Amino acid sequence: MAFLRSVANGALGLYITAMADEGFATSTISRRLVAISQAHKLAGLDSPTTDERVREIWRGIRRELDSGQQGKRPL
Repeated sequence: MAFLRSVANGALGLYITAMADEGFATSTISRRLVAISQAHKLAGLDSPTTDERVREIWRGIRRELDSGQQGKRPL
């Protein structure tokens, strides 16, 4: 069973990397990660989104793609 979890976690890492490479916004990727996590939770399974390797990939993607908030000039 540990092997299957490892494969699922690796597949998720590849999935979010592919979305980032295709130009998806970090908010879109984040929503999809939440949906995957909730689907696993409802099925009574461990979520692959909590795997440290997946979390590290996600942190790297956010670091590369997020430009931070763009402030506006005061009125």
